[in-house]
Amino acid sequence: MLRRLALLDTETTGTADEDPAIEVAVVLFDVPCAAIVASWSSLIRHGDDPQNPAEPVNGIPAELLREAPPAGEVWAAARAFAASAEAFVAHGAAFDRARVPGEVWEGRPWICSMDHLDWPGQLRPGESLVSLALRHGLGVATAHRAMADCELLARLFARVAEGGADLQAMLARGLRSRARYRAVLSYERREEARAAGFRWDAARRAWWREMAVEDAGALPFPVRDLDEGEPGGLGAEEAVEVDYEELRRRGLELLEKARSR
Repeated sequence: MLRRLALLDTETTGTADEDPAIEVAVVLFDVPCAAIVASWSSLIRHGDDPQNPAEPVNGIPAELLREAPPAGEVWAAARAFAASAEAFVAHGAAFDRARVPGEVWEGRPWICSMDHLDWPGQLRPGESLVSLALRHGLGVATAHRAMADCELLARLFARVAEGGADLQAMLARGLRSRARYRAVLSYERREEARAAGFRWDAARRAWWREMAVEDAGALPFPVRDLDEGEPGGLGAEEAVEVDYEELRRRGLELLEKARSR
């Protein structure tokens, strides 16, 4: 049973893998009491002249970053603050975890509140935090600042607990073994993949989703390991054929009609 969670969020200079975190927030959340225990956040300075190309999104001016503590100092403080947490939770955890040094979480598990938890009333897996909060009647004054997003996630946990949700059961399901799968279905059925929480990967030309292994068999369409190619899996070239085979067939039909005239 989990008692203490570290709800974590970062703000970055962009969405690329190399874009660093320039703000981090952590909210310690007590699961049995469904309540916030303590909160902490800090801006993060990288170098002597930090810039923030994402200021239009997160509203963090570069001049504030020049006054912020250096990254090493911030991550040491984050590690100390989250020492009592048994697990880390983030909405889009893969993004945040990639930017948090491993010594902060020290092998403790991460739960993605976007993809790993079955929220009461959610329309589909992968919904945004704001969408879930609004559906549960929570006001959203601001977003895209780390502490605001952490506090909103804490309020969402508290609200569903008030409504009778079993947080321990939700979290236990979130900790199950997971794998990344690609949907094996025709182009015409792509909306089924979207409705099941799959996302389009343009590089792989595939609809994919990370999900619990035992849940994959309950989908209304077959799936394969995302990274599995030939033999047996749906590789990139096959994915193109799935998308465009019907278009090719229709083109041949039109060509045949034109020749017969």
